[in-house]
Amino acid sequence: MNKYILTIGVLCFAIQINTEAQNPKVTSTYNYLQYYDQDGKSDNLMDAMEAINLAAKHDQTKGKGKTWYFRGQVYDKIHTNEELSPSHPDALDEAWDSYKKCLELNDPKFRDKDDALQNVYVLTNSYLTKGFDLYSAKQYQGAFDAYMTIFEIRDFLATHGKEIKLEEQIIKLNTALAAIGSDNMVEAKRLLHELVDSDHDNVLIYKKLSGIYLAEKNTPSAQEVLEKGIKKYPNDIGLLIDELNIFLSQGKQAEAIDKLKKAIELEPDNAQLHFALGTAYEHLKEMDNAKAAYEKAVEVNPEHYDSYSNLGALSYNKAIDLNLQMNELGFSSADQKKYEVLKTERDTYYNEALPFFEKAYEIKDDQTEILTALKEIYAKMGDYEKSNAMKARLEEVRSGK
Repeated sequence: MNKYILTIGVLCFAIQINTEAQNPKVTSTYNYLQYYDQDGKSDNLMDAMEAINLAAKHDQTKGKGKTWYFRGQVYDKIHTNEELSPSHPDALDEAWDSYKKCLELNDPKFRDKDDALQNVYVLTNSYLTKGFDLYSAKQYQGAFDAYMTIFEIRDFLATHGKEIKLEEQIIKLNTALAAIGSDNMVEAKRLLHELVDSDHDNVLIYKKLSGIYLAEKNTPSAQEVLEKGIKKYPNDIGLLIDELNIFLSQGKQAEAIDKLKKAIELEPDNAQLHFALGTAYEHLKEMDNAKAAYEKAVEVNPEHYDSYSNLGALSYNKAIDLNLQMNELGFSSADQKKYEVLKTERDTYYNEALPFFEKAYEIKDDQTEILTALKEIYAKMGDYEKSNAMKARLEEVRSGK
């Protein structure tokens, strides 16, 4: 009987030692943090992490506010440690979760609530930096999550009577851009609409939101957004061009031309506007006006590839039509005579197109449509050396060189 009682007593003593051993883990964590602040050695942080994670799992300490308060500090410091942060990418989230739990426990013995709230507030700057870094690295989902956490922290602090000052509209726009990058268009539209409703001053909001609707083939919503944007930013060329593209896609060239002329009045040295005007005239089959617009575009921007390409195409397409007519002729004397007349006319158009295509090739030497046209023109004009050079370059481009 006495032996049995002794065994139970030893067991109880062992349990007591194990329980009491966990409380020093919290104290040890505090000491390791102090050592780290003094010498900056990463080993102290790793020891602190090991100790506090043991305490966070034990029944005697996992319900204490101080345990999670120290755990928040440990992971916050790991996040800012250049040596440790790469191997602990979730350290900032662990810090936030720890501080949040520390405060949600409502531990009556925890006396550092104000310090914990201040530490939570400081985390917003860390998440802002994290979101920016991840977005710059094109890790859009991670950037979106980081920015959204800032709003979560804002709401959490508000429930504890703390208001924080944020550049909320700027952060919201960054969050929307990250949502677009991660293909989360539902959230992107929600955030962008909130920015429109709050009258935030950034034209990018309207460009991105209208772009989403256009991608979804929701043209009416895109036009509605653009109209609001143009009303707010009447001198923004980008919004005008976006609206013009919608008109052109709908076959409303006349409306597009009116808009373009107004846009050109605002920015006469914008080659892209003159180019767009030229394409609108082409849709209306007003080729002389189209040519004049393209010529104006290269006048204001001598390196405007698209305008050179289209100028060449105006003549080249006529030459192609004549080639088709020539191919339909027979071998009679009359047909052969007509063939020579058409050939002379065709060569005239080839000669008109050639300098424009050559200039386009000079600007961009990897465009298959220009290479194909030049290869044909040189061959038809008897310059087989240049034609073969274009053929060789065309093969290189098609093979990815």
